Amino acid sequence: MAVAVVMMLPPIILFAFLNKHFSVGGIGGSLSSR
Repeated sequence: MAVAVVMMLPPIILFAFLNKHFSVGGIGGSLSSR
């Protein structure tokens, strides 16, 4: 269980990083508009 969480962390951090820096358009924009 812990291994799955550790393997899931990098994509989540990367997604949050991209969403923060590119929240103007694309997926980030649609997520921030919710």
